[in-house]
Amino acid sequence: MKAVIDLNECLRDSPKFRQELNQNEDNIDILEVKLEKVRFYSLLFLSFNRLLSYKKVIKLCNAMVETGKAFIKSKSSFINSVWEVSVYFNEDPSIVSPLNKIINTLTELMKYQQMLLDQTHRAVSRSLDTFIKNDINKVKETKRHFDKISDDYDTILVRNSQTFRSKQNECEEVHNLLTATRSCFKHTTLDYVSQICCLQSRKRHEVLHSFLSLMQAYGTYFHQGSDLFQDFDPVIKETANYLNKLRDDSISLQKQLDGNHSLVTKDTTVTVLTKGNQVWIEGYLFKRTSNAFKTWNRRWFIVKDSQLVYQKKNEIDFTIMEEDLRLCRVKPLTDIERRFCFEIISPSKSHVLQADSEEACRIWVNTLKHGIDAAYNDSSSNENQEAVSIESLDSIGTNASCATANQELNDSAIPKFQRPHLQILAMTGNEVCCDCRSPETKWASINLGITLCIECSGIHRSLGVHISKVRSLFLDDWDNDTTKVMLSLGNAVVNQFYEANVNENIAKRATHDSDRTERENWIKAKYVLKAFVDRSVNKCNNIKTNSSNEEDLTNNMESESDLKLYFNKMLYVAASNADIVGICEALAKGADINWSNEEDEGKRILHQVVLSGNLVATEFVFLNGAKCNLQDSFNRTALHLATELSNTGLVCALLKRGADQSILDNQNRDAVTIAVNNANADIVTLLRLAKLNEEMKNDEYGNSHEGMFNEIVRDFSNLSSMNPKSKHESIIKANSP
Repeated sequence: MKAVIDLNECLRDSPKFRQELNQNEDNIDILEVKLEKVRFYSLLFLSFNRLLSYKKVIKLCNAMVETGKAFIKSKSSFINSVWEVSVYFNEDPSIVSPLNKIINTLTELMKYQQMLLDQTHRAVSRSLDTFIKNDINKVKETKRHFDKISDDYDTILVRNSQTFRSKQNECEEVHNLLTATRSCFKHTTLDYVSQICCLQSRKRHEVLHSFLSLMQAYGTYFHQGSDLFQDFDPVIKETANYLNKLRDDSISLQKQLDGNHSLVTKDTTVTVLTKGNQVWIEGYLFKRTSNAFKTWNRRWFIVKDSQLVYQKKNEIDFTIMEEDLRLCRVKPLTDIERRFCFEIISPSKSHVLQADSEEACRIWVNTLKHGIDAAYNDSSSNENQEAVSIESLDSIGTNASCATANQELNDSAIPKFQRPHLQILAMTGNEVCCDCRSPETKWASINLGITLCIECSGIHRSLGVHISKVRSLFLDDWDNDTTKVMLSLGNAVVNQFYEANVNENIAKRATHDSDRTERENWIKAKYVLKAFVDRSVNKCNNIKTNSSNEEDLTNNMESESDLKLYFNKMLYVAASNADIVGICEALAKGADINWSNEEDEGKRILHQVVLSGNLVATEFVFLNGAKCNLQDSFNRTALHLATELSNTGLVCALLKRGADQSILDNQNRDAVTIAVNNANADIVTLLRLAKLNEEMKNDEYGNSHEGMFNEIVRDFSNLSSMNPKSKHESIIKANSP
């Protein structure tokens, strides 16, 4: 290739050489600006995956790289949100399966895009940046030397021309200096021209190579995407066909439901069923409370198995009003202002109930009397009759215009009102000891959610309450939340985690015939060492908090700290969903119950279950050692969050666990301040009573007040436990059973 500057002109330092030199210098400056723009916009591509109009914003290059990372992070967050949608449909495999395939495809696309961005950065930005730094900057450095020697050369030429003939020594000195400077100038000029020529030559293949590499990266990206969607095409077609079926089913259901308005004309306020000597009646009644206000509350009442129970509209749990109706008598009430009332009188108390109409009142009175008589008869006879008749309100009230519908009554349709130990032992697997399979299960570990025999329970007690909290199924009192914890887990669920990989080389499996040493070795290996827990990540797929999209959490699981972080995040997600089984699994795998998630405002596990509003999950993490006064990044404790949610039940639970209400968040608010701002009278009262109780503990009369405070908290807790969806109950309602 011909040199871009004439070397002869260069040695003569002619005006033509200077003109050519200036042109090439300007050309190099333009090249640098253009390459800086290309490098900048390649980084913009990393951020936005598209080119924008030219702007001289090279200084924002690094900021754009960070924005690019944020773009990829946002895309990852979007995929995570789709995964959360799939978790929502966890009970519907026909929806979960295509959603998981979509998630996998989106994840693969994101990987390909990340690879394209990395290759673009290497091929364009990094390559051209190296060319600018190594070549263009080197030419500029040489230019500075050239300019300096050129100025020195001009200066010595002027001095040489001004030296007088009469000053012989000075003339000789100037001549020697001129000769040396001229030689240095010519060598520097040749070096400078050589570098310019090489740069002008190299720029062509350097730039072309960079953009050819870019196009190759594009080709790879689109080829990978094409292959991916060829594999995904059958899923698209299959899912589209399934969508059409779902739409047709929805339309059919809509038409079916539109025709159900005819049911409005039927009166099914009260339903009476008989099975042999047993009577079962259910329906809404107004119940007069026993407090000073004598308020009336509407409840769903059921008479079954000689018991009278009721429940609130939005609750599952029942409250037993009368344990044994054989000890009661029923009579109508006509001496009070309210109509359609009747009274149930037991040896210790009486209950006033009100029906919606005179006919309904008569049905209730007659049916209750018949049920009481049937209970007496049933106690002396074991006859079991299978014929069942169902009579509605209208059919019982009249003889001429009624129609009796006969149907078979399935025992599973009749709700059972059992004591806690009966409910717990009725669960599959709970009829035997969780550790030795002994059938004599009279004890339980409430933080593990398992039932135990007396021998194994003794060993559990020796482990300490930080490992296992043992309670008698028959002798101890059981509150609703602890019972629900037990009913949420059970031996079968817990052993899935603690006996996932049993290795009897570590400890021999205990049986009901094992001696104490053998039991102790087995139980310590199982719960203290957790030797049989499967801590591999790819096995964590049996909780609701996981799906096939575990890739975001399972990448680079090469160290113990990575596994620990994964299980902590697994526990955090389970806590946010109030997933007790998921929490149990994460704890079995070694998650920290008091772990702080720095990626989410430093919230703790307790903060997450409080935000879920679930009392049972909150009780479960407390049973497993959650500390209630830990703060997040905004200095909020769980009590702050429960108060912000106006959740009276959670506030009670935290106060019972010793929550410190004097802690201030970063807005200098304590729990009382938040409750006052929310105008929540119940929580304000509770917090002030708790504070007063603390102050009176040091008083000589403090003991007499502490019992009163504990009773108030227990009343609020029981009310909230019976109605977990209610976040705010008034004190008047709290006094109503």
